[in-house]
Amino acid sequence: SHAHPVTDKGHEARDQDLDQAYWYVQDSSNAVEATPTELRRLRRKIDWWIVPIMFLCYTMQFIDKVSLNYAAVMGLNQELKLKGNEFTNAATWFFIAFLIAEVPNAIALQRVPVAKWLGLNVILWGIATACTAAAKDYVTLLTARIFLGIFEAAIAPCLILISSQWYTKSEAAPRFSIWYAGLGVGQIIGGIVSYAFQQVKNPTFSGWKIMFIVLGLVTVIIGFITLFFLPDTPMKARFLSESEKVMLLKHVSVNQTGIRNKNYKLSQALEILMDPALYLLVLVTILISISSGVITTYSAQLIRNFGYKPPTAALLNMPSGIVSIASTFIVGYGVRHTSNRWAWIVACCIPGILGGGLMSFATSTKAGQLAGIYLVNSITATLIVIYQWTGANVAGQTKRVISVALVSGSFSVGNIIGPQTFQARDAPDFIPAKITVLATQSAAALMTVVLFFYYVWANKRKGGTPAVEENLGMPGREEERMWEDRTDIQNPTFRYSQLNAGHPVSMGGWVIGVDLSRYHYRAVMSAYISATMSATAVSAPSQNGRVEPHILIIGAGITGLVLAQALKKNGIAFTIFERDAHVAARGSGWGLTIHWSLDTFLSLLPQFIIDKLPEVYVDPEASKKGENGNFLFFDLRSGETRWQVPPSKRIRVSRERLRALLLEGLDVQWSKSLSSISTSDPQTVTATFNDSTSATGTLLVGADGLRSRVRSSLLVDDPSLAINNVLPVRLLGTSVVYPRHLALPMRKLDPFFFQGGDPESDAFMWFSFLDTPANNTRDDPDTYECQILLSWPYRAGFKGREKPLDPPSTNEERVQLMKELVKGWANPFRDCVMNIPADAEIKAIALEDFVPRKNQWDNKGGRITLMGDAAHAMTMFRGEAANHGIIDISVLLSNILSTIPSTSTASDTQSTSLKRAIDAYESEMIQRTAPAVLTSRRACLDAHDYKCITDQSPLVSRR
Repeated sequence: SHAHPVTDKGHEARDQDLDQAYWYVQDSSNAVEATPTELRRLRRKIDWWIVPIMFLCYTMQFIDKVSLNYAAVMGLNQELKLKGNEFTNAATWFFIAFLIAEVPNAIALQRVPVAKWLGLNVILWGIATACTAAAKDYVTLLTARIFLGIFEAAIAPCLILISSQWYTKSEAAPRFSIWYAGLGVGQIIGGIVSYAFQQVKNPTFSGWKIMFIVLGLVTVIIGFITLFFLPDTPMKARFLSESEKVMLLKHVSVNQTGIRNKNYKLSQALEILMDPALYLLVLVTILISISSGVITTYSAQLIRNFGYKPPTAALLNMPSGIVSIASTFIVGYGVRHTSNRWAWIVACCIPGILGGGLMSFATSTKAGQLAGIYLVNSITATLIVIYQWTGANVAGQTKRVISVALVSGSFSVGNIIGPQTFQARDAPDFIPAKITVLATQSAAALMTVVLFFYYVWANKRKGGTPAVEENLGMPGREEERMWEDRTDIQNPTFRYSQLNAGHPVSMGGWVIGVDLSRYHYRAVMSAYISATMSATAVSAPSQNGRVEPHILIIGAGITGLVLAQALKKNGIAFTIFERDAHVAARGSGWGLTIHWSLDTFLSLLPQFIIDKLPEVYVDPEASKKGENGNFLFFDLRSGETRWQVPPSKRIRVSRERLRALLLEGLDVQWSKSLSSISTSDPQTVTATFNDSTSATGTLLVGADGLRSRVRSSLLVDDPSLAINNVLPVRLLGTSVVYPRHLALPMRKLDPFFFQGGDPESDAFMWFSFLDTPANNTRDDPDTYECQILLSWPYRAGFKGREKPLDPPSTNEERVQLMKELVKGWANPFRDCVMNIPADAEIKAIALEDFVPRKNQWDNKGGRITLMGDAAHAMTMFRGEAANHGIIDISVLLSNILSTIPSTSTASDTQSTSLKRAIDAYESEMIQRTAPAVLTSRRACLDAHDYKCITDQSPLVSRR
């Protein structure tokens, strides 16, 4: 978001290559980043509003579609005097119409809001269902079925597109399963409805006619609900606040598939013809749908042919729905948490193959035939995986809508072929049709494996460059790229999802869907006594070779201490080491703002720490009043307020006092300067320190700051990779104590902090309060400790100098330089600096950052990792470093908690599990923080090039 919203242009008047969601986010004045807690709450809110409507639509489309199957056992064939293959043809023409209608569907979905198009079609197919009751012969039945097929053709493309609008790829998997479970629910309800209406004995108006009318009316009602209550896009969701809409859009931008773009691109349509993946998706869908077409159209008749009466046949068809629901949810969970999409498709085809075999060759027993029919229903879950695959792996708005229509249309092709395998001459056993089920399932499994290997090859062909490395250093470029209307082939950073969707997903710095409380029960498994430094920190392996988990934390800064408190809260053994001799060794601390990570920060801490947090607030009285700072940016020459960063939930604390608070209850091992790390044992890691002591654990976490020795150890083979990037900026800073009369002019501007720039020299000023009379312990309590930072561009020509200006070496010269820099500034900025005492300690700082990259270091089988500044050092100009460190802890903890096994777990499984956990943590962390480092870098550079500071600059945008 920007400091000042721009609202004079409509979204559609902008660059047509960027999605409308991008412009919505850019124009919003409420563009806040979401905490994990807020995202969970937002996701639940969306779930309860969106998913039930999709579920109802899909349930009714299935019931209305297969109602012909139930009507057949209720006497429809006899009453309409159908002959030969006329019933089969009626079923087939539904899918022919379904297939043909996908062409106008693809066109409409590019131009018309998806939700409106879905609602309209639901109403129309409900009318078509009700009109089936008026059928008098084969022709009128065929007409009703054709119109039903035309209108139902919209369902799958619409639901695929809607799901991807509201959820990330990972989150969409279980939601797909929920609405797709409507198929199984429809089978169960259909059996009950058929049984109920078979009890109607009306010679003038048959039970099957009443059934069609009732089903049609129910569908029409659901259609109107869809039309009026399902939002067209997240931007138009009346049940979401403005800030919630922006949170969601920033969250789902990681999909790189867009929300809405009306710009039709012929090149994207033509690309479909050259995309092997879509050919394979279509082929797999056709093969699977042949079997589903057989079962959905003829299952009730097949059961009746076993010798059961029509009402009994309807009831015996209900377990098919149970199998469908069970397989759908099992696959949905499996794809989300455990395995590969391709493997789950194959896993569903196996019972389908067995079912086809039983139906084909176990013709002597009713039980075997029934079991075969039920088993074949497991294949219904494969279609939801294919829908997910299509939604996740096809990008570009034009290509996307056409592709989902193609896959949906290929479902029709399979359903056209399937019923045609049931020829009247093959009755009553229909052996050729049953063998078709067996053969098509086998072929589908084979083609799925081929598709998987194609995706692997396509990803390798794109190379290993992560998305965040494209256009390094370009402000705003990363966010634009997320919303560009590029296809999966055109976008070099797009990666095909062939594996599971269960890793943590981020957007804008937020980890998604982690609820630490559900892991607390594991705490009892890992309550161990901390080791002394001259011995190992882990217990001896058990009989099966398992080593009890013990984490070594290198660094007792804010990130390391919060990690230690979180581990202690969850009962995980750890030891924490710090190279400093004591907590005060680094001198006076500076201020720290915890904003978008605040909820996560609180969730990691024990209650006694949370209760004491007000003691470390910079200004507890202002915080008590609900004030959290205006975050103003001033023109230091004129004194004019140029920008105000939009407000957010945040606390401003003293870094020094917070660190002291976090030390409570911890036994930090001081004066432990890391010298080397050993991973010679396959299950453990050993840290050796300069005093010749060592400690061994199962995981070592480097939280040792900007110049991390752990990072250097991991990159020892190429030390250049561990070097920080030094920015062309120099900074002088100090902390001074001012009496009330000197502090009040700044306090009138803001009770916490402000910043400003010099438009003539490009110098920059940062001011913040570190304490107030309400919480200081000085001899004169009516004083304020103030932090004053001045920085300037490190370039020739600054202040008329021929060479770049380096900070002076002596303290006296540094004070003089600071006072020289403020000449010509307006008050109170000038006086704020001019009042710095001559003996104040002035620190010189070279600003540096470090961008983490994929596969940059080897985590030694998941035994060593980095977090905080050690992993992603960033400049102070957006105040996000500590916030990302807090999210690092949350993500790491959620991953390692899931690896704490029972005592019977073998060591090899334990090691593999930890490796997966650390890989997942690092993947999320790097994807989240690399662009954040670059954004902070851009903010720093803008701060020292005044003309570059605009509404869109990350320097003045929301944190």
